[in-house]
Amino acid sequence: RRVHGDTLVFESRSMDGVIDDKYSHARVEANRLVVGNINTYMAIIFGCVAGVLNVSALMGVALFVVSVGAAMVMVHLKTKGDWRPYFQAYSPIFTDSLSSGLFTFVLFWTVFQNMAYVFS
Repeated sequence: RRVHGDTLVFESRSMDGVIDDKYSHARVEANRLVVGNINTYMAIIFGCVAGVLNVSALMGVALFVVSVGAAMVMVHLKTKGDWRPYFQAYSPIFTDSLSSGLFTFVLFWTVFQNMAYVFS
């Protein structure tokens, strides 16, 4: 078991250190929850930045892509470059962040843009 911040992240390793093919569903879901939290926080931060800087149209989409990339860098750093002990596949981590983070990003983008430029 490894400790990352407040979260325990469990590996599936056998006695000789080889990664087992079997994953605990609860552990994989806990890891997905951690990744989901990272994606949400990054979408909130970058959405606020986009709103305050009055970013619009394609620059906003580019900023969202940067936020997803930053979240993936955070996951890469937390797993020390080896995602296999923590997840069954890497692609669902990326696609989940695209779908879940988009609405959060747009929400905070529009709220902060309205607060900074429409209501002032």
